[in-house]
Amino acid sequence: MEGQRPGWFSVRFATWVVGFLLLGGASAWGQTSELLPYQALVTPDGMLKSVGSDTMSQLMSLWGEGFERFHPALRFEIASKGSSTAPPAITRRLANVGPMSRPMREAEVEAFRNAYGYEPLVLPVAFDLLAIYVHRDNPIRELTLEQLDALFSHVRRRGFPTNPTTWRDLGLSGPYQEAAIRLYGRNSLSGTHSYFRENVLWGADFRTNVQEQPGSCSVVQCVGYDPFGIGYSGIGYRTADVKVLRLAKERHSPSFEPTAETGFSGDYPLSRLLYLVVRHSETEPMEPVVAEFLRYVYSREGQHTVAKSGYVPLPASEIKALLLKAGLN
Repeated sequence: MEGQRPGWFSVRFATWVVGFLLLGGASAWGQTSELLPYQALVTPDGMLKSVGSDTMSQLMSLWGEGFERFHPALRFEIASKGSSTAPPAITRRLANVGPMSRPMREAEVEAFRNAYGYEPLVLPVAFDLLAIYVHRDNPIRELTLEQLDALFSHVRRRGFPTNPTTWRDLGLSGPYQEAAIRLYGRNSLSGTHSYFRENVLWGADFRTNVQEQPGSCSVVQCVGYDPFGIGYSGIGYRTADVKVLRLAKERHSPSFEPTAETGFSGDYPLSRLLYLVVRHSETEPMEPVVAEFLRYVYSREGQHTVAKSGYVPLPASEIKALLLKAGLN
């Protein structure tokens, strides 16, 4: 995906699949009708535990509810404190699956490899768009990545000449002219925090006045209550109280709304894959409960849940390739 910079590490065939997905064609994204309905191959019981991304908490909850309808003897437990909690939970066997809104870092992979002698399996499960939110009554319509960088970091690595502090600095007048811009974001455990820092701030530190929130929903709620607020969160958390801004990569370049088409084409600059991390050696079978859950995730029902949650389902042809590569066909 655009903007992945040094410090990120995609493991096993995650890099292969990202390239493969990009060959699928935008028209294939978001369609679930070609996928097969879920059919259980085994009947798991006991517990399936998920630890990781808050961005994916709603999606994991809905997947869990749907999966439990097929397997009522199974209990699905979710802890969603941030993507950074997923790798250690998988490595220490505190979870069966680890949802992440960013790729694993090299140090996280190395810790797993040292424990097991092989790399974790990282599977793309959905396509997400990171949105920039303002209050619904705010008249601003668009920003550039340079302006976003200058808003959220003092360093301004993208080259914007000043750090905007009032809405007048972004071209607004009237009641907004002297109003201070209030910034909302995620905490450092979040994959969304890391993604924004790497892809918007180019690795620079956030400004100290960013009000860090524990969850994606909290960011959107804060902006919805604050007429002078601005924040970033996944597109799946949009509500009627906020407005999503169009983004331009550079000054004098066109701006785009976050949609499946603009994200896939790269016109909208803040798009990413969402992942599930699992323990799986190529020489040994996957845990039956994990394999069954992944079959559900990649089924028609599972990807329909992706769409209902505000994300973009993966193309059917690529899902078939993923199942084959993971030994789940």
